[in-house]
Amino acid sequence: MELKSILEDAKTGAGVPSLRQLADFVGASVTALSRQNAGHGYPRQETMVNLCKLGGHDQKLGLLYLGYWTSKGEAKVIYKSLVAEREATLNARELSKT
Repeated sequence: MELKSILEDAKTGAGVPSLRQLADFVGASVTALSRQNAGHGYPRQETMVNLCKLGGHDQKLGLLYLGYWTSKGEAKVIYKSLVAEREATLNARELSKT
């Protein structure tokens, strides 16, 4: 999961064509979303939840990725493990539906 794809999916889910309109929709600044879309910085936790919700992404996984992207050292290793566990859980749920 990449932040850029989360932003694109959120725009689609919100039915808006631009980051400016998405920023209004989620209560973030257009400057912040533009920087994040360009790979500079990350959203606040609540904004990440809203972006995931709009884009049809698992909100827990989105927050775990946010923690992974913004952490360092041992915490990054732990977040990587948590992300993998959550992805495995979600994949297992999808497989059980078929």
